[in-house]
Amino acid sequence: MHDWQMMTKPTKSQVDAAGTLQTLINDYRPDIVITEKSTGDAGTLSAAASLKEALIRAAAQNYVLDVSVPRTVEYANKIEEAGALAELYPDVKPWVPPKRRAFDHHPARLILFDALALAHQVLKRPTITLAAAMS
Repeated sequence: MHDWQMMTKPTKSQVDAAGTLQTLINDYRPDIVITEKSTGDAGTLSAAASLKEALIRAAAQNYVLDVSVPRTVEYANKIEEAGALAELYPDVKPWVPPKRRAFDHHPARLILFDALALAHQVLKRPTITLAAAMS
């Protein structure tokens, strides 16, 4: 059984990020946490990278495997990607937003599909991805 859960409330501090993840770990007892692999300069710790590091530490303290995968772009836009992912994972079809006009904001629910895209990266090659995370 899979239970897909993600952080939906933006956070700006490492303490808040780790606390939210701790609550999710306590509630759902996951085996893994999937995070986006950083692609920027390793010497420069951006705010997002700093928050990710807090999540990785919180996962490690709870003996939860952090699987860090790159965020690949395979579609022309996020709504097209959401539709393609919904074909693979029909349970999320109700959350696929309608096509938007160029000047409309991205719907907030697209964050679900960003998370699903990362999980899909793991599920495409689970043995290799999980083995790499364990090394």
